[in-house]
Amino acid sequence: MLSDANPCDINVLNGWVYYSDFNDGFALYRIRTDGTDHQKLADGYCRNLYVAESGLYFDRRNENNRAQVYHANLDGSEPELLVPDMDVKYYYDGRIYCSTVSQFSVYDIASGTLTPICEEYVYNVSVDDTGIYYWSVDENAFRRRDLDGGNKSVVLQGGDFFNYSDGKLYYMGYGGDNYDYFCLYRLDTATGEASARLSLSGEFYADDGTPKGYTLVDLRENTELAESIPQNELGEREYGLTENFNYPYIIGGYEFTRGSLLASKLEKGSWDCLILLDGAHGKVWD
Repeated sequence: MLSDANPCDINVLNGWVYYSDFNDGFALYRIRTDGTDHQKLADGYCRNLYVAESGLYFDRRNENNRAQVYHANLDGSEPELLVPDMDVKYYYDGRIYCSTVSQFSVYDIASGTLTPICEEYVYNVSVDDTGIYYWSVDENAFRRRDLDGGNKSVVLQGGDFFNYSDGKLYYMGYGGDNYDYFCLYRLDTATGEASARLSLSGEFYADDGTPKGYTLVDLRENTELAESIPQNELGEREYGLTENFNYPYIIGGYEFTRGSLLASKLEKGSWDCLILLDGAHGKVWD
């Protein structure tokens, strides 16, 4: 049962759910959407899985703990090494976008050729007909390139937790001169207009949801207050808990993120929840 697993990199295709299972060292599995026919597809540390009609594309670590780009049939058979010493960043239109910490390249599956795009450390890669989008880690900038790798431009300077989808860039709004840790924004890349899709409280809380009486901004701006917070046996200050969120996802036109909400703690006894973005404080979805 999928409920017994800790799935990552979930893909759904033709009535099958494909995933990497944290509980089994990130081995690859699939199961039918009705919960039957659970199958193990590949052993090893397999991540960054993409599933297409042409098969599975993923990276798997070798004996030296270095990622290697692989293809396998949809049933896991005939695994084939495609690109050594790189990890998968994205799959789109017959091409695998892959990288090291200093090189971003594209592998054309039909021709078997690997072409460098740029010498950058990239993350949060997305590709569509309009171009290649990615976070340039060392430059702290979200960038766009044409599909041939040319015409580089900056979409956004600063930020974090990026997800580009259908002309919209979702991101946490901090970095540079902007230290707003509590908002998730959506930027229209065509118009340059940004709107907050989720605005969380900066308040610290006890585990039961009781306010501590100070915020992250208070601690950052008041050294005396920050140093007055008690320490635990490890010497760590016990500031408390804050509302937070992780990467945003767009599913069927709805915008979600995983995170922690006070409302979830008060309603169901757990801070952790799936959050539906509503342009305000968010709604507990699970």
